[in-house]
Amino acid sequence: MLRSNTTLSWLYLADNHIDDEGVRILTDVLTNGNTTLEMLVLSSNSMVTDTSVPYLISMLQQNHTLKKLWIEHCRLSSDGKKALIDVQ
Repeated sequence: MLRSNTTLSWLYLADNHIDDEGVRILTDVLTNGNTTLEMLVLSSNSMVTDTSVPYLISMLQQNHTLKKLWIEHCRLSSDGKKALIDVQ
């Protein structure tokens, strides 16, 4: 759906039990097939860990329409958070 959607600009997935594999799949689509999403909310998904950081960084570097990523209250380390902040 995200590959072919031309109108969705905001995706709220907070508190949805998304894990690192879910983030990998989602970021793959947003990196390689979506040109409309501007805001992604993944906050309060406690199964998202530092394993997701490289996927998120790649997405942020390659998806030029995404303007805001909310990822508070996940299980990211200080280093993982810093790596994401440094991409900005």
